Amino acid sequence: MLLRVSCRGCRLSPAWTDDPDGLLGTVCNRPFRCGARVDDEQSNDVTAGYMDDRHHAFYALAAEPAGMSVPEHRIHRIHRIFRIHRIFGRPPSRAWIVATISCLAALLVCHEMMSAYEGASLVGIGFSLGIPLAALLFGRTLAPDALDWRVASLSFFVALPVLLTIAFPSALQAAREADARLIGSLVSRTRADEGSLVIDRLDPGLAEKAKQRVAVRAGGRTYDLADASTRKQGKRSPDRRVTLVVDLKGTPEPHEVEFEGLRGPTTTFSEMVALAK
Repeated sequence: MLLRVSCRGCRLSPAWTDDPDGLLGTVCNRPFRCGARVDDEQSNDVTAGYMDDRHHAFYALAAEPAGMSVPEHRIHRIHRIFRIHRIFGRPPSRAWIVATISCLAALLVCHEMMSAYEGASLVGIGFSLGIPLAALLFGRTLAPDALDWRVASLSFFVALPVLLTIAFPSALQAAREADARLIGSLVSRTRADEGSLVIDRLDPGLAEKAKQRVAVRAGGRTYDLADASTRKQGKRSPDRRVTLVVDLKGTPEPHEVEFEGLRGPTTTFSEMVALAK
């Protein structure tokens, strides 16, 4: 049976042949991305059916070396792959590539989210999660292939929770250790003074970390250091020390307070300490 074969991508002019595979094999080495058009003698487009048969034959050829019989379990495997190809409407390798890229994106987002968590940056967590969401929506707008978009989004949203579940315990442990060191540096600098808690002799970097990640509990109430007022000590030194002052808002002056390391609404580390007068 003669078939009319042409391919713009390979610059193959329309030609009649009874061996399309032989003809395409001389100009195209990409059987799963071949853009050839095949028509029968009645000028009917038979490209889809022909390419399915061609892919099937390629899998069978790749399954075993030439001259060897194909075991039954290999034939079943070929049939499964061929059915996947029919379901997806494209070579299985393309779906795997899309899924792999999405999983790598999920891994990157997981790393950024855990880094933002360790640094107590909720804005960073939201930003890390927002970038891939925006990319998916943008890709959905630009890409006419809705199937690739569905494969990418499904792979991403399946992989991300799994990766977060695996990575979170180590990130939580790192956050606890960091908060323990931070609170330890604040304890010796904290004292009660006329209805306020005063944490003095802090360098600006340490004070900023304390405001981001630490709260103080005294008299049954919790005071976030982010709300503490800042007093600068010295005016000439470029690296001048600062003092954080927490207004206890009428609460009786405590003899001891509890420092809490915070990550959002959760406490990662806490320590009860006696106050210096």
